[in-house]
Amino acid sequence: MRVGDGDVLTAEGQKLYTIARAVEPLPYEKKDIDFLLKEEGENMQSLSRSESLTKEYLRLIRFPKNKPFFRALVPMEDGRLAVIVDIEGYAATLLDLFDGQGRFLGRFKAEISPISMMFKKGKAYSLRKDDNGFLSIVRYGYEVR
Repeated sequence: MRVGDGDVLTAEGQKLYTIARAVEPLPYEKKDIDFLLKEEGENMQSLSRSESLTKEYLRLIRFPKNKPFFRALVPMEDGRLAVIVDIEGYAATLLDLFDGQGRFLGRFKAEISPISMMFKKGKAYSLRKDDNGFLSIVRYGYEVR
């Protein structure tokens, strides 16, 4: 038996339900590629300490036509599932919300950083990166209607 990509299984391997949604692919835009290359360049520079090696590394990176269908899955305490579909830098996040049975509830854009996003006790938490690269924890209130 082939297990589907969105199947949720018990520890014994029994299928509970499937999380799925029909979507149109999102193409990469120049701003997305610029952001990702900047982030990768900073990461590589901190590892290698070589500007020429970093430039060569970035030159070799190729992007597909479309973005991945999602970036991360974020479980919520009440059994819902938030799916990070896309990010705009570290400033905004496009989320799909599913109920505890895997049914699609809606899509929304939130001015929340996607870094290490989590939901706990009715609050959303994430890390925010400032212009100097320093991280801070940010707490948000939210309401699901």
